[in-house]
Amino acid sequence: MRTKTDPEHAIFDAIEARLRAVDQIAKLAVAAKRHPESRVAEWLMRTADTLLAQIEAEGLLAAPEVTPPPPPRRTRRSGKQAALQ
Repeated sequence: MRTKTDPEHAIFDAIEARLRAVDQIAKLAVAAKRHPESRVAEWLMRTADTLLAQIEAEGLLAAPEVTPPPPPRRTRRSGKQAALQ
């Protein structure tokens, strides 16, 4: 059973917050497209830009760094070891 103090729970909360912010940006952009002539569209786009800048500043859009596993070690096998496998 997971508790709120589990590190996994914190990770999922952070991911959920990022998704909500991106969803807000998408909704603002769609609303601004519907009313391009209004001052509301300008405000919506500024708000979307602010949210996006905040996400970028926190490094939330960056892909996580994944280090490739080291290459497998090659070892010499004696004739007996090779025959057993």
